Amino acid sequence: TLDYTRTYSEFRDEVDTFARALISLGVKQGDHVAIWATNVPEWYITFWATMKVGAILVTVNTAYKIHEAEYLLRQSDTHTLI
Repeated sequence: TLDYTRTYSEFRDEVDTFARALISLGVKQGDHVAIWATNVPEWYITFWATMKVGAILVTVNTAYKIHEAEYLLRQSDTHTLI
């Protein structure tokens, strides 16, 4: 994704759109939203959208095995996994 370029305004619009999507999924302030992704632009959009909603971002190591990720998600009381 080296060709990903956005103006600040375009990036903000993407963050706002994703924040609304999180809200439509029932995410609210204080909920835990986990992201299981590498260093891609969507990671940053998810980060800022989660902050905008007032939720807490939980990052999942992409090298985790399924049982490790399951443990993390249960322990962190994750509401939504991205």
